[in-house]
Amino acid sequence: MNAIDHARRFSPFLARLIDGGRIDLTVLQSLADKVLTEADFQNFADWAGILAAQDEAELSRQLRVLRRYVVAQIMVRDLNRISGLNEVTRTITLFADFAVNTALSFADAYYRSLYGTPVGRYTGQAQYLSVVAMGKAGGYELNVSSDIDLIFVYPEAGETDGRRPRDNQEFFTKVGRKLIALLNDTTADGQVFRVDMRLRPDGDSGALVCSETALEQYLTAHGREWERYAWCKGRVVTPHENGIAPLVRPFVFRKYLDYGAYDAMRALHRQIRAEVGRKGMEDNIKLGAGGIREIEFVAQIFQMIRGGQMRALQLKGTQETLHKLAELGVMPSESVKTLLAAYRFLRDVEHRLQYWDDQQTQTLPHNPEQRQLLAESMGFADYAAFSDGLNAHRAAVSAEFENILAAPEEAPDARFAALWPQPQQGFSEETGRQLAQAGFDAQAVAGRLKTLAQSSRYRSLSPQSQPRFDALVPRLAEAAAECPRPTDTLFRLTDFIEAVSRRPSYLSFLLEYPNGLSRVARLMGQSAWMADYLRRHPALLDELLSAQAAFRQALSEQNSIGSKLTFAEEKLTNARQRKAAAEADIQTYTQQLEQMQQQKAANDTALQQAGERLNAAWQAAHGSR
Repeated sequence: MNAIDHARRFSPFLARLIDGGRIDLTVLQSLADKVLTEADFQNFADWAGILAAQDEAELSRQLRVLRRYVVAQIMVRDLNRISGLNEVTRTITLFADFAVNTALSFADAYYRSLYGTPVGRYTGQAQYLSVVAMGKAGGYELNVSSDIDLIFVYPEAGETDGRRPRDNQEFFTKVGRKLIALLNDTTADGQVFRVDMRLRPDGDSGALVCSETALEQYLTAHGREWERYAWCKGRVVTPHENGIAPLVRPFVFRKYLDYGAYDAMRALHRQIRAEVGRKGMEDNIKLGAGGIREIEFVAQIFQMIRGGQMRALQLKGTQETLHKLAELGVMPSESVKTLLAAYRFLRDVEHRLQYWDDQQTQTLPHNPEQRQLLAESMGFADYAAFSDGLNAHRAAVSAEFENILAAPEEAPDARFAALWPQPQQGFSEETGRQLAQAGFDAQAVAGRLKTLAQSSRYRSLSPQSQPRFDALVPRLAEAAAECPRPTDTLFRLTDFIEAVSRRPSYLSFLLEYPNGLSRVARLMGQSAWMADYLRRHPALLDELLSAQAAFRQALSEQNSIGSKLTFAEEKLTNARQRKAAAEADIQTYTQQLEQMQQQKAANDTALQQAGERLNAAWQAAHGSR
């Protein structure tokens, strides 16, 4: 059975293309023998001629025919295990980039012919639309049946310079709509990609295109936590000069350690889990427990927390990010290996589910025939064995995910839970007694907390920060109670959290990690100067909070250096041994040479004496005559 016949067993969609004559087997075979590149897409049709003729119908048709061959090529190579996951996702993503740019070139040229060139109001330069690929398209991780999430951005306001001028907003809106139609519309030849524009500023209610200035203002004033997650993978796929990356980077990657991202990720994950449960999607290998989304969450949570300080983490792909987390010592290598193995397995399953009928699905089948073929395509004898393997990977992912994104640690002692929010009439008698027994000046603490509750800073806290602040105050008392001067320590701690209360990240960290809070309390309890310095320079806390990560990284580097040193020492020892052996050989050879020279000298002497005797004998014989 050849590769194409083998692949069609697992894809009724591919079989229909072949049997319906919509695929030329000779062309498909030539494509299946190699890894596709942009050059193959360029050579598929006379794109330059189509663009020059402004033949929209032919452009639409050729893009859809090319998509048919690209998907078929991917199926044949993947189902025969000729290619791996990285080739599959990169091939379809490269094709998406090519399709977007080809459609954009047509749309842009079409409207320039009507309205002229859009010109920037401030720079006076020609303007071009930039297309940002989000999600899997941004990370070179597309599925064969993925939609593509796009955002359209142009450099600056202005208008076109033609006889029928249009402002840049209107011009690029028209360009964007035509680009979408060229890819998204379903024709007799099918569809190129479903285009999803909901990730743009203000979603469906927002403008289809926006200027770079408008994007920056939106992210600064209205950008939400889930949008940081989305923009983490944002990648500009068009070649025109733009200033998008510098304005997006500080929104996604904060300069400080952003532990507030934990809460955002938990909230997003709870929403997804609730939706999965409501719709009965437990068999969804992307959104269900232990699925692909949880692996992506693990990679991106560390990117959002540490990416501002570790620029090496500012990556697009899930796999490359996980590798980098292990390399930097942020995650244990064994955990990363577990997640990577599961990710590759789950993505392979996802592709085989989509190969079946070219549908964007991640749900396991119920049809017995499809189940058996799915198992065989994954290398298992039957569906039961496949399910065992799948469930093992999902269980491992769930364990890693829960370990990383588990709820905050519980406070070890709840004896000060009634301390805050403080009633206006003061503490109860029991609370005052607990404070006194712990070494606090209860009256002074009551006065300080009352002042804090009435302060303008506390009353103006955001809805996001106030619950964290309220939960933290009793824990401050708990941490201060372990210090030699608990009242002073508590006052310094409350001064500190009041100063940093507008940075929810710090409040989140101290809630997430009681051990970190205890460390800060000890520092402040030992030194009023240190407490005041931290209050005035809270960014210094980043260094304290990252100490554990730095230690892990240093330990990893030390182990690496130790391994290299051991290897070097072994080589040096071997070299020394070889040198010693060589020196011994030289000494032996020297002694042998000396002996040979002595023997030669002895032989020369003996030969000379023999010659002298022979000469004397000859002289005697001839002389006697």
